[in-house]
Amino acid sequence: MKIKTVGRHAGKNHGIAESVPETSMQTGITIAQSDPLNFVLHDTRTKLMTRSLGQDSRRFSFLCVWLGALVLVCIGCGQGPSNRASVAGKVTVEGKPLEEGSIVFVPTEDTAGPTAGGRILNGSYSIGAQKGPVVGTARVEIRAVRETGKISTYGFDAGQKERVQYIPARYNDDSQLRADLKRGRNSIDFELTESE
Repeated sequence: MKIKTVGRHAGKNHGIAESVPETSMQTGITIAQSDPLNFVLHDTRTKLMTRSLGQDSRRFSFLCVWLGALVLVCIGCGQGPSNRASVAGKVTVEGKPLEEGSIVFVPTEDTAGPTAGGRILNGSYSIGAQKGPVVGTARVEIRAVRETGKISTYGFDAGQKERVQYIPARYNDDSQLRADLKRGRNSIDFELTESE
């Protein structure tokens, strides 16, 4: 479309003048004043592109979060209960049930994982797979205390009944006990003696 303009001070070359294209300061695109339709189409296209970029950014962020959660789940699966065992059994001392004590399974050098333990009561112990020892070979430590009939005169136990650990060190601090733990349920009994 062309616009005819008549100058007030006509010169030798007075005649028809075309409209000068104008530059949009927002988009940096040259748009002819004579064609408003082009301006509307360009503005709409710019908004659609901006909206599309925003949606792509949100999709990418969601994908990153989802992948991160998936990695954590996979790591958790590798260290979950499937790598642990349940174990239960009897503990006797000189042929008699150990009334009360504790049992701990410590992974050996060939087995990686956390230590697991439980309580011994009336000669029995039981540790579920959820918090049980890891599958493999473990060193077993068994401890128990009993009253001496005396009153303690030192430390925080002063005035209290004296209790001493009486299970030999070869069953705890210097334990020679070993357990081969497999997936699933394990039944392992321990027969201890007080004599060296």
